Amino acid sequence: MATILKYLAPLHSTGKWLLLSVIVGAVAGVGAILFDIASQSIRHLALERIAGYVPAETAGENRIFAAPTHPEFSPLSLIAVISVGGLLSGLLVIRFAPEAERQGTDAAIAAFQHKGGWIRPVGPVIKPIAADGE
Repeated sequence: MATILKYLAPLHSTGKWLLLSVIVGAVAGVGAILFDIASQSIRHLALERIAGYVPAETAGENRIFAAPTHPEFSPLSLIAVISVGGLLSGLLVIRFAPEAERQGTDAAIAAFQHKGGWIRPVGPVIKPIAADGE
């Protein structure tokens, strides 16, 4: 991060903030797209293919995968998919990022007040993965 700021130092304040905001916006946009792809992939595999449950379409949203035409719904498979998803999500958080266990606001406040704003880099990576599996 220090090397990026070294190159931004000659820019005036407005140019520096404009460039940083464009970078943050691009990273957030790519992250949102990847989260949507992951979410739809998990839904298609776990709910539609394994459990045979096809959720209702949301108006205005585009599907990556076509909905199965004649799914065989199995309530037991649905319960198993939900249970395994919750178990994997919990194990992932407990093993790699216990600070991602709650909403994240408390961890951010604690990091700001007690750790100089430092958050382990694995936390923001594990949190969306665990949220996608829930």
